Amino acid sequence: MKILLTGFNPSQTTRNYHLHSSKLHIVPWHYSLYNCLVDMGHEVEQRSIPLGEAVRPLSYQSTYNELNTMLCDEHDRYDPSPYVDASQYDEVILFLGSPTQRVSSKFYEGLWTISQFPNCILAFDDWQIKKQWRGIESLAASASASASGNKQNGGGGDLEDKLFGRFVLERVNKKTIEQVKPYEKELKKGLDVILKKRNRVIVPGFAVRHLFSRSSASSSSVDVVLGGKRSEEELREEFGAHLLFGEEVGYPRNRIFVVNPNPYHLNRTWEDPGHEGEESLEWRRSCARYSREGKEVEERPKKRRRLNFASLAHSMTRNWLKKQCGVPKRKIKPKAATVANDPSAAVADNQHLELGTNDSIPSHIGTWPLDLYGDRLDPEKRLPEDEMIKVFAQDWACLMPKYEHAGSGWWRARPLQCADAGSILVADDKELAALYGWQYPFFGRTASDIVKLSDSELEDMASIQEWLLYAMHPLDKRVQRAEVSAVLHAPK
Repeated sequence: MKILLTGFNPSQTTRNYHLHSSKLHIVPWHYSLYNCLVDMGHEVEQRSIPLGEAVRPLSYQSTYNELNTMLCDEHDRYDPSPYVDASQYDEVILFLGSPTQRVSSKFYEGLWTISQFPNCILAFDDWQIKKQWRGIESLAASASASASGNKQNGGGGDLEDKLFGRFVLERVNKKTIEQVKPYEKELKKGLDVILKKRNRVIVPGFAVRHLFSRSSASSSSVDVVLGGKRSEEELREEFGAHLLFGEEVGYPRNRIFVVNPNPYHLNRTWEDPGHEGEESLEWRRSCARYSREGKEVEERPKKRRRLNFASLAHSMTRNWLKKQCGVPKRKIKPKAATVANDPSAAVADNQHLELGTNDSIPSHIGTWPLDLYGDRLDPEKRLPEDEMIKVFAQDWACLMPKYEHAGSGWWRARPLQCADAGSILVADDKELAALYGWQYPFFGRTASDIVKLSDSELEDMASIQEWLLYAMHPLDKRVQRAEVSAVLHAPK
């Protein structure tokens, strides 16, 4: 098949965008999707479709050709001219995004493409799906209200149409009203197609079906993670990609498809931080002295009893981080008699917390320093992904923040990066269950527990995480091809 990958922003519409234009060099999951589709034998283009460029299914052209060969009278034949200059594809996979984000500079082109190929596959590369959906709904509602107001007022409606509002039009998309107004009908059709919730949708994620097997579900593990025993039906509500959409969006579950990108992804390691070659599990385990490019690899550093926390949304993860640090909900004053006898008792409970300047987030957990990365206000702590790999390899533990979609299986590169680095991933228990299964023996442990472990205990924990991750989610390209194939062959 001939397949188009496109979307609402330059990263989604540009192959290898992370190498040239992305400051953090984060490899998006459509990098893997492209590789997988090509390996499956498909012809793939990744680009933006300009406003006004027609896009048609390849099947349309062949259908008209077949009909015309059957019609002897030239006057009865169909006019193929609408399809001569059209870009033709068997499938279009279009990545959505928030229309008010500054990066969504291809928003109008994306809507135009959907209007031309309404049976396209929609996709997401950001877990904030609900927020993106609200943004799209808001624009669609304002456009509808504006049209209604215009009719009621004889064409002079005063309702603001956010679809062509100055922020989206000028600041995000750098366009003029004259450039987009001629395509108003098609752009609104694109919004309408999205909000009807009929299209196939693809999200990157780890499969969670292993959590529904009664033979693997340890009652004690379920109790720790979910606070009580659950039936299989209840487990299916607690875990799965539907959590990314929630009741707020209410996308039909049978139209949501999950693909784990890891088998075809650029999985960075200490030995191979930024290669462009084929992924290979055997190569990773060989601990080769030379990288794939033939460069001599620096020996891995000795592990530091240190933690790192990399997040681009510190304000959304602060409470989870405090819990990991062992910060109490409220301070309990010791009894006066106790303080009189031992003044140090007043701070004994919290002596392991050395408060930093980041809104009471501690700079240490126990005796381990805690380094925060990703803050936009601190460029020195905002490292590109190939540099963060080195941090993961040096530190014993990496904190992966909890978001509202915990249990969805949403894909992040960090679990595999930590496993390959021999480091410990600290995360929410529902995330750990999705990654490692119910047999994971360390549910309920926070960072404040981990810093008390010996070196041998830390090694054991990291080793178990690595083994379980590869057991639950192997780098098997056949699995990823099957997941992608399921989307392509689902009813349109």
